[in-house]
Amino acid sequence: MLDNKNAVRPFPKVSYFFGDNGDYDVADVVQILCTLAMGSGEGDREEAARVYSGFGGCLDFYQEDMAKGRDSIIRKLEPLIYDILYLAEIIPAEMPKLYNTVGGKFMALDLIKSKKSSRLPFIDTKIDYTPHKAWVLPILSAFRGNLDLEGPKAKWVVAPPTLILRDTGAELFEIVNKTFINESRNFNSLGRNKSLYARLADRVETFVTKAVAKGRYAKVTGGTSK
Repeated sequence: MLDNKNAVRPFPKVSYFFGDNGDYDVADVVQILCTLAMGSGEGDREEAARVYSGFGGCLDFYQEDMAKGRDSIIRKLEPLIYDILYLAEIIPAEMPKLYNTVGGKFMALDLIKSKKSSRLPFIDTKIDYTPHKAWVLPILSAFRGNLDLEGPKAKWVVAPPTLILRDTGAELFEIVNKTFINESRNFNSLGRNKSLYARLADRVETFVTKAVAKGRYAKVTGGTSK
């Protein structure tokens, strides 16, 4: 899935076993894919919260889903894998600016636990903090609301999905931040909050539906990591 010669950029090296070198562990890649796959089918949208519970649950879902053949959601997502991995990094890269633009103070929030700088290997960018999966994964999962899974291959309803991030990112982040406060500032409770995943995906779907109806964005197909 990662061997895409037409991709905008090559994917960083993935480590597949203990002692292997790589910018990404294969468990991270599976978790990121499951973030968009869980709760995207006919089932409960709250199912996506399972993604934060650990690699074991993600691997079980991955194996069960891939065994479905053509009906596998992860197989359907294959054309969008670069977009999904790009989103997983562009969300923490752009969120400080998006949130501060509407009057927030991103780096002062308790939600930003680590002020240690970190590198995002896929977009080759250094940021001033280390993003926590407890808020990145729910926001990434929200883009299920922009997926068209009707055909054999998944498509974005609006592409590139970064258009939606730049329009709704600050709002999505504020929903997460308020949930974090309500969860007694507990990261594990935040990452496992089922209703949060559902609310975020519904918000993106509502935005997409209204935007397309107004002709704001044209429906397009395929992957567009930009």
